[in-house]
Amino acid sequence: MNITLRIILLFIILTTFSKNLYSYTLYYVGEVESRVYNDAWSQFFDKKIKVYAGASKEDATIGLSFDMSLTEFTVAYRFDYVNDKDLAKNNFFNDLIYSLNKGIEWSQIAKDNSAETQKKIKVDLCNMTLEWEGVYCEATFFSANQGNQTDFILLVKEDGEYSFNEDKFYIDFNNQKKLQDILLNQVKDKLLYSLDQQEKSADLFN
Repeated sequence: MNITLRIILLFIILTTFSKNLYSYTLYYVGEVESRVYNDAWSQFFDKKIKVYAGASKEDATIGLSFDMSLTEFTVAYRFDYVNDKDLAKNNFFNDLIYSLNKGIEWSQIAKDNSAETQKKIKVDLCNMTLEWEGVYCEATFFSANQGNQTDFILLVKEDGEYSFNEDKFYIDFNNQKKLQDILLNQVKDKLLYSLDQQEKSADLFN
């Protein structure tokens, strides 16, 4: 395949993806608090992680927006709708939920047993942003102070040869449970709301 044909195919793929990705609105679902350590200031800063969701009759997107040190961007999880508007599996999202559930489970164990540890849970929890840029995520569990401090640490890193945008988001026990509820429960309601809004808009122009 010559280079001209490759460029044309790449343009078609990116154009199609972009059109599908932005063919519906992503609505705000909720947010949690986290902490990010700044090496320059040698201290932690509070950072919000915001969740958005939207859908059409063909597909849906759940977005996690991170306030990074260099810029803010949204990690995207895309799904296909199947029968009865169920979401087809997205392995990256499933791994994120698994890791979050494990973080909550281990947080309770650490608190109950005054245990201290640091252990990686899972890698490759994401692969793209809303802008179709590469991104890498991994999850680590951390407990200290005899189990009184427990964190689900989410590493978010832009995946590019010359990219330096990388942060670790420390999410405490209460915010872990809040994020779990947002991703497993509140998101579903917002996806149905998104579909309802599209249908109402379509009815206006029949």
